Amino acid sequence: MNKLNQEYFFMFLKVRNHHQANALVLNAIPFLENEYQVFNQKVDVFMNLLAKSTADNSGITMDKAVKRKVLVTQVVDIKNKIFSYCMDANDEENGKLVGKSNSFYIKSSDEDLLAQAIQLQEVMLPLAPNLAPYGIGATELAAFDTAISNFAQAMPQVNLAMALKKDCNVLVKSTQKEILDLLKSKIDIKLRSIELSNNSVYSTYKSARALDVSGSRKSPDFEGSVMGNEVVLMANLPYNTKRTFRVNTKGGDAMWGLSTKKETLENGILIKEGDNPIMKSSSLGKKGNFLLIKSVYPEEVTSFKVWVYVD
Repeated sequence: MNKLNQEYFFMFLKVRNHHQANALVLNAIPFLENEYQVFNQKVDVFMNLLAKSTADNSGITMDKAVKRKVLVTQVVDIKNKIFSYCMDANDEENGKLVGKSNSFYIKSSDEDLLAQAIQLQEVMLPLAPNLAPYGIGATELAAFDTAISNFAQAMPQVNLAMALKKDCNVLVKSTQKEILDLLKSKIDIKLRSIELSNNSVYSTYKSARALDVSGSRKSPDFEGSVMGNEVVLMANLPYNTKRTFRVNTKGGDAMWGLSTKKETLENGILIKEGDNPIMKSSSLGKKGNFLLIKSVYPEEVTSFKVWVYVD
């Protein structure tokens, strides 16, 4: 689980716990109980996808590695014995087919190793009646066939596990977006109806909705302060559409965004004090390298912290 997914995961759980602790108040808001039911269902899906996307495939991978090692050992042993027979029998044609070095098989890709093993088996079977003196009998033939079959079956299992993990990572992102959209377009708005009448529940909801900045395992990549009319450079990074920025401010409201000019905030986006907006590079203005910030009110000193993530 990457750090950004982890922080969203903890935020979703905090929102769920807040609802459970304040269900009597929150369910009295028209239609809000239904929204929380949808929210909880989506969070369950998100949790399941996260578990699958971070599943440990080392067991499957290790199983294939063990079966590969068995096959390589048998390929090297059998080809050396067949090569010895070919030299004694003056069989140059088959001798060329089995005359590759040991390292050739050891360094081969999985697909090439399997192809080479099958080819070796095709060479070996017609010669089988002559190979007993060289240490290849019925037992060795059967063991080699089993080694080929076991390795062939292990290969797609690893590929399938990796493909499943990749698909789950895609679904994690889309489900995360669905949950955030639900919070922003429905639950956040409905909670505002009790901002004045029950400010304690509303305030604790806002705390639950915030990503855990203070408890984040990742220290800020950039931090500083801005005041007056100055424009402060928070970060100078090559533009990357896969980059995500998260910013936290204290002391006042501010405007932030990406710009192509170091001294000019070309497309400012408002950050309210205490908010933790997370935005892709593509949503932060022009395709510039400069992440800038400016105070909304010149008399305020606004401190900021910035976290940078790359998908």
